[in-house]
Amino acid sequence: MINQLLIKQVGIKELETRVAEMNKTAIPDQQSILEALSNTASTLTNGKAEKDKVKILVVEDNQLYRDMLVNILKKESFDVHEAADGLNALQKIKNTQYALVLMDLFMPNLDGINTTKQIKAINGNKSLPVIALTGNKNKDLIKTWAEQGLKGYILKPSTKKEILEAVTKVLS
Repeated sequence: MINQLLIKQVGIKELETRVAEMNKTAIPDQQSILEALSNTASTLTNGKAEKDKVKILVVEDNQLYRDMLVNILKKESFDVHEAADGLNALQKIKNTQYALVLMDLFMPNLDGINTTKQIKAINGNKSLPVIALTGNKNKDLIKTWAEQGLKGYILKPSTKKEILEAVTKVLS
């Protein structure tokens, strides 16, 4: 009965096969079932499920803040890429299709506003959502950036909850 519930919940043929193989030798205990689930999850992570992850680009020149954002998003199973400035971000956007960009305003080489303008040009005005990351409270500056097509705004410093709420809102 436990086997059937696990198979229904996970919905993976491979798990069904592994459990059936275990049943031939003996009645599987809880540890054997957990190992089968773990192996199947590992197979999925390395296979098809990896391809289906939502790709997010984090563009932030502050290494500590960028690492924090990347860790938060990876723990939520996003496929997260990172860039330290606008020029590096544009290169990545040319080579990879992202679902979302989280971008700092003030960065070396190319700031957030001008990077957002260039993203629109690269994508032929197709919408690539950008969420602003900034500690700047200058409303005129943020308004100028918003006119370039911002989909959200995260004021630094930010909490895990604020970050995930903004990401979820834009992606849904």
